Amino acid sequence: MKQLLTKQQKQSAATLLGGASIGVGLGFLAAPGLTGRMLGTTPQAAEEAGHRFAVRALGARDLALGIGLLATRQDRDKGALWRQMFAVCMAGDVVASGLSVGKPGANFFTFAGGLSSAALAVLAYLSAQED
Repeated sequence: MKQLLTKQQKQSAATLLGGASIGVGLGFLAAPGLTGRMLGTTPQAAEEAGHRFAVRALGARDLALGIGLLATRQDRDKGALWRQMFAVCMAGDVVASGLSVGKPGANFFTFAGGLSSAALAVLAYLSAQED
């Protein structure tokens, strides 16, 4: 079967995914109230400790994924595993976003977040395919 991506393209995908994941993770960790509101949480709920904890947990997840993606981008087997894990996490985000659309507090960013997570999941999945 012909591969869709070359080795160099897979490494570039890992760099893109890792950098984006680190950026999002740092944003969630540094400003959980703001990023929570962007995800569709009401201003009151965004300031509650439980919500801030959940957003920071997502930030820690994204930061860890980003570091793993960047650290293993030149290792074919380990890099593929990290990209598969990233794809699974993004698929979970797509499901969560889909369940949120149409609910109180959902906004453009809720929908856009789901779409971007879907695109990232597809890129991660394709780049994790074996040579």
